[in-house]
Amino acid sequence: MPEVQGLKMMKVLGLVLSGLLMPMHVSGTGRCIVPRPSYEKACEESVTGLFQSEMERLKFPGVTITLFAINGLHVAKAIVLPVKSEYIPGVGVKVGFSAKLKILGTCWSVLLSGLTTINVRVDCSALVLLPKYLPLTTSVAVKDCQCAVVLQDISINLLDIRSSVTTSLGNNILLTLQIKTPTILSACISFGHSKMLGDINCALPFEKGKLLYVAQTPKVNDRFIEIPVQTEFLANNEKKIPIPPLLEDFVILPEMNYTAEAIGENVITSILSYTVFKQPHSFSCTPQTFLDTLSLELILSELIVSKCPNCTAISSSLLIVTKVAKPLTVSLDVNLCTMNLTLSLKIMNKKGTKKPVLLISLKAELGLTASLQLVDGKVQFTASLDRLHFKFLSSVLGPVNILRLHAPLRAFIQKIILKEINFYLHLGKIPIFRGPGLTPSIAHCHPSKRCLVCHNKLHKG
Repeated sequence: MPEVQGLKMMKVLGLVLSGLLMPMHVSGTGRCIVPRPSYEKACEESVTGLFQSEMERLKFPGVTITLFAINGLHVAKAIVLPVKSEYIPGVGVKVGFSAKLKILGTCWSVLLSGLTTINVRVDCSALVLLPKYLPLTTSVAVKDCQCAVVLQDISINLLDIRSSVTTSLGNNILLTLQIKTPTILSACISFGHSKMLGDINCALPFEKGKLLYVAQTPKVNDRFIEIPVQTEFLANNEKKIPIPPLLEDFVILPEMNYTAEAIGENVITSILSYTVFKQPHSFSCTPQTFLDTLSLELILSELIVSKCPNCTAISSSLLIVTKVAKPLTVSLDVNLCTMNLTLSLKIMNKKGTKKPVLLISLKAELGLTASLQLVDGKVQFTASLDRLHFKFLSSVLGPVNILRLHAPLRAFIQKIILKEINFYLHLGKIPIFRGPGLTPSIAHCHPSKRCLVCHNKLHKG
């Protein structure tokens, strides 16, 4: 029907989004918890606004009796009152709201003309079957759409209007609304809820790729709606970075006043481990680049070079090559974020164009603590060194005691490696998806058990 053409166009756009995302095979789970206030607010944004615009497109048949006629009847203004909802566990959500319609038209009788004003109230309710929603579809099942139409008053500013005219006009308006409103209501609620879930479905730009979020089938209990969210990282070379499931399910307590979303530590680990020190790095150690270079040179000279017949003296010629031995892992607990990363360090002596001579190989096990902040709707981690352990691997002389190397190498980790880690962490900001009622730009994010929780800040007053 003509009044739902706008809905059809929006559904086409939804199909395009679905087509873009459909080929992926998702893994890795997040979660979105939607309490009633957030749900009702989201409905007002995505459902009632659409309902209002569709109702304002409605036109009604006129009335002609003898030398009197009323035509051009249309909804000039629709005011939608706040949404009320009821969560029905395992079934869905019962949504209800009322709309006040102001219908205008022109009237004329012989040589006179005037204006017709009709005020109507429509009380709407429907059952939204969220547990029947299938991922990446463009509609949500809706049933029991009911629309009670109440005629409040009719004003025709012409003299001598017979009551039969008013009655006939009122009956026409009521009949049209009773026929058309349920169809519009069903389409708006279905598409509006699909849009709510579709706002979660997104491909967010991420360093060297995209982060894909896809809303799964919601679960409804008597306090909140829980929406599982599947996650995948797609690199620029179209390679899909697998996100293994958590070893155990994480628990997020619902924030009863606002939407809360959770991103599992498995997702964060998979993404950041792909970003941090993905390739080996070479660091040239000179007094200009690393202040403790002379101390490191002196210890290596005494420990290794002086006892090695084939080694040449060290003079601003140290090269340290780092490579990931065990990728970065992230652990989240209540208000605590820790990271672990193991690097191999190969310390070499490189003179001019000659091939570098490997002096010693070590393993550095880093224990980090991380703080986080929200930057442009993305979570940015900043790490600081908490624990550090060195392990000897090999040297040009065979086994050596590395105890004296701890101090300068710790300084190297602190001043060079940690700076490099934070560079990659800042590049690898985690985009948060948009749950119903959640505004990423003002969200507050904090670590919880096995996940990162993000929710809107509470406004006082």
